[in-house]
Amino acid sequence: MLSDVIELYEYFCQNVSGNQFFEFQPRVNEIKMMKVFVDSLSPSHGEDWLFNYFCFQFHRYTDKKTRFGQGVIYLNWVIGQKAILKFKEASSEELYYMEQFKSSFNLVNILLKPQSIENGKDYKDRERRRFYNTTRGLLHCKENSLYSQKNKNCITCKNKTDCKI
Repeated sequence: MLSDVIELYEYFCQNVSGNQFFEFQPRVNEIKMMKVFVDSLSPSHGEDWLFNYFCFQFHRYTDKKTRFGQGVIYLNWVIGQKAILKFKEASSEELYYMEQFKSSFNLVNILLKPQSIENGKDYKDRERRRFYNTTRGLLHCKENSLYSQKNKNCITCKNKTDCKI
């Protein structure tokens, strides 16, 4: 989860500040802060929660002018205990504006990796059995090219003559 925090902080800094070349190289004290943050999270907090949390925190500070400049958002502002509390107590209005913030910057959850599609023998067998001996199964097998003259489910299926065609 520590690497997720680093990845998200870098992603948000790049996309929100407009500096696509920003690379986050955490210092020792920042690594300690991130470890404390990660340890304070519940195991039920997954990638979606973490992404929304970062959206919320960056939304809070994006338009604020500070002594460091506008759009400068430090890590300790995002993962501090006050920030966690603020997110937990967020109103529905604040969450609505966070969603608007996501849309305006075209932010997507980079932690969610696409699942690979199974095309192996086991996958095809499960799909053949899913609607075995039904008219829906005939359509399903034809659409997905599942027929095999060597497969026992295909040999015993009542739709095998229509499926071969």
